[in-house]
Amino acid sequence: MIRGLARRASGPVIHADDLPPECRVSSNKVLTTIEALERDAILRGLMDRNSNVQRTAQDLGISRATMYREMRRYGIVPSSLT
Repeated sequence: MIRGLARRASGPVIHADDLPPECRVSSNKVLTTIEALERDAILRGLMDRNSNVQRTAQDLGISRATMYREMRRYGIVPSSLT
């Protein structure tokens, strides 16, 4: 991802808006360490399971409804991961 950003960058600085949505955090929110770990686990799980939300939720031991709630919370869009 970083190499792709570097190739597409219009200048010497990569801004948050240049990042894909799943890598962004709203400017008014700072993730705690626990939140960052949770977000990373969800992203890794979705990438490992080809964006299959149900299987990822099962792997993480949470319900599908909780999975969707957490994805909304962190701005994760499974279709953008493939």
